[in-house]
Amino acid sequence: MLLLFGVLIGRLFCGWVCPFGLAQDVLHKIPGRKFALPEWASSGKYLVLLFMVLLIPFLAGESTMYSFCRICPAATLQVSLPYLISSGFATISAATVVRWGVLIIVIYFAIRSSRSFCKAICPIGAIMALLNYISFVVVRLPKDACVSCQSCDSSCPMNVRPSERAIKEIPVNRTPDCIVCHDCKRACPVVNKRMVNSA
Repeated sequence: MLLLFGVLIGRLFCGWVCPFGLAQDVLHKIPGRKFALPEWASSGKYLVLLFMVLLIPFLAGESTMYSFCRICPAATLQVSLPYLISSGFATISAATVVRWGVLIIVIYFAIRSSRSFCKAICPIGAIMALLNYISFVVVRLPKDACVSCQSCDSSCPMNVRPSERAIKEIPVNRTPDCIVCHDCKRACPVVNKRMVNSA
């Protein structure tokens, strides 16, 4: 199903459907000093997919503690927390502490750096990322609209620099990290002016 959705819509799922993505967007609005992850950090999600989702569970068995599913912060928040509350906090173990430790680290980075989990860790994002190149959904910024204000670049939560693709007439989402959120189009003053004039 993920591959089918990826072919149809690319990473639009990440930008519009994923509840953990929404949680990161909300957390990033907390005031404080912000920073951007280095570009090489986006390779991390492919390593997580390869080792912690595919290779290690295949070699060590699905019950291994080194599987990503055992420490997934989204699962901790959406599954482990309700279970922990319903059990009256009677099921705290070493594994629970590790899961919560990972979630706290991810929350810290979500506050400080936009969509850091999506960029550097999420294995589902890694699966969907490569399908951005062939998805039916296309996000374009017209080349003639670009006035080099870089408003689209500063608005992009994934730091994919949409202006560079607009100048080359390449669809913005033809890159692995674009989550098809359309923030770049909303930020573009020329595109917005045209929309107002056409209305």
